[in-house]
Amino acid sequence: MPFDKTTAAEAGRKSNRLGRPNKATRELRETVKAILESYAETMEEDLKALEPKDRLNILVRLLNSLYQNSPGGK
Repeated sequence: MPFDKTTAAEAGRKSNRLGRPNKATRELRETVKAILESYAETMEEDLKALEPKDRLNILVRLLNSLYQNSPGGK
């Protein structure tokens, strides 16, 4: 079967998984979440030990990263 406009459109519909993370992505996110949860207290103490300017910089970067990686954040 040749790959023409019809078969390309059909393949596109079958592979369109926008917004659905694949298994590897889901597993990676679960692993990162577990690591972050286990270090939550330590990270809080580390943030408190920073100068206010540095703490704000870290928090802004973290929020920016979270927003960019959320659905609808792009």
